[in-house]
Amino acid sequence: RTQLAAADLPDEVEGTDRVFSPAEITIPEGGIELDRLVSDFEHALIRRALERAGGNKRLAADLLHVKRTTLIEKLIPLFVKRGLRVSLIKHAHHTFDVDKEGKDSYRHRHAGASEVLVTSSRRWVLMHELRGAQEPTFEEQVRHVSPCDLLIVEGFKFAPIPKLEVWRAEPGEGMLHPNDPHIVAVASDVKIEARVPVLDLNAHEDIAAFILSHLKLV
Repeated sequence: RTQLAAADLPDEVEGTDRVFSPAEITIPEGGIELDRLVSDFEHALIRRALERAGGNKRLAADLLHVKRTTLIEKLIPLFVKRGLRVSLIKHAHHTFDVDKEGKDSYRHRHAGASEVLVTSSRRWVLMHELRGAQEPTFEEQVRHVSPCDLLIVEGFKFAPIPKLEVWRAEPGEGMLHPNDPHIVAVASDVKIEARVPVLDLNAHEDIAAFILSHLKLV
C-alpha cells in the first residue's frame, strides 16, 4: 500500500476526514506556538509512518508523499544567491531511470544503443547504459560533471570527501560521525553531543554559511 490512510495518522487526529477552515480554529488569549505545534504534528505523523513502514525511511517518505532531500533543496538556492555555480551528483537505486517508456530515446536504449544524448535549447542529458559493466567509481563519475564552484554529493557514503551528517531524533538511528573522520559537522533537529560542530537542521542559512566557510568559498 502506498497511500496514507486514516490509520496512519496520530491518535489525536484519527477520525478527521475533512479540511478545517481557519475560521473554525480558536486561538487562546495567550496565543499559540505555531512552530512547535506544527513540529509536534509533523513528528507524530513521521513516527506513525515509520511504524507502518517497519522503520524503512524510504517507504515512510513514500507514505507521507514527501521527499528526503529537503535540506539540499533548501541549501542550493542559498548558494546560487551568492553567485556560486552549483552542481549535484546523486547515487540512486540500480533500477532508476530518468527516461519515459514510449519516448524515442527510451526505445533506442532498449534497442541496444550504448548512449543516447537528448538535447534542446534549454538542457541536454546523456544516458549511458552499463549493460553489465562495472559501475564507475565515485572519482570517475565526478569527472563527468562540468566545472563548478560547489559539487553537492548525495549518497556515496564511503567517499573520502567532507560530509555533513543529517541526524533526526526520529527514528533514532545510530550516528555515523564517530566512525567517519570525513564528517565535519552534524545537522540535527535536536540538541546532541558530538565531536564535531552541531548545527540546527532548520537553520538553513547557518548551515550554508558553515559549508562555505569550511570549503573556503567565502
